[in-house]
Amino acid sequence: MSHLKRLNAPKAWPIKRKVQTFTTRPKPGPHKLTEAVSLNFLLRDMLQLTKTTKETKKALTSGNIVINGIPRKDHKFTVGILDTVSVVPTKEQFLIVFSPSGRLQAKKMKSAMEGHFAKIVNKTIVKKKKVQLNLHNGANLLVDKDAYSTGDTLIMEKSKVKKHLKFEKGATIYLIGGKHKGVSASLDDVHLMNNMQKHRITFKFGKDTFETLKEFAFVIDKPLDN
Repeated sequence: MSHLKRLNAPKAWPIKRKVQTFTTRPKPGPHKLTEAVSLNFLLRDMLQLTKTTKETKKALTSGNIVINGIPRKDHKFTVGILDTVSVVPTKEQFLIVFSPSGRLQAKKMKSAMEGHFAKIVNKTIVKKKKVQLNLHNGANLLVDKDAYSTGDTLIMEKSKVKKHLKFEKGATIYLIGGKHKGVSASLDDVHLMNNMQKHRITFKFGKDTFETLKEFAFVIDKPLDN
């Protein structure tokens, strides 16, 4: 289906539910529906750069809306948490984050970010003993040296690794799930669980230490202030 009833939209969407019946459903992509919106919803409802879907489609034909370094022209394209959105004509850049209330928002960047975040969710050994990194956005990256670990974050620019952020004690993490969703914190420790239990971490936020699932932690280069 290309549309989604506004009343059934995820709670994380900053949407006016009773203004109209439907909104544009994002196409299936690397992000969960609860962590992403369609490009049309982003431009029309969140950034208010367009007023109608027709205006959005027209604006996208120019290639002036760039998501993670790639111009996107499909108004149903999925834009999700920690994606970088660049508006070429105004030279503005936004980062998709969670608000303090847990809703998705487009945070305007004070200074342009060179590249975009890509979390390593898995890695495998392929032909000629090269390492294939599987990234959270659905992309794969071949590297010669096995210097990366699952959970690390890469700052990518034009398919090249600009910076490697290790998932290690003291790293700055952004939480994309759990009770502290949307919080920037410091990674304290990793607890690898046995059997069917999911791995957990402890993190420091302010003067206190908390625990959550490892999968909720996304390493970033600096704290994101709401």
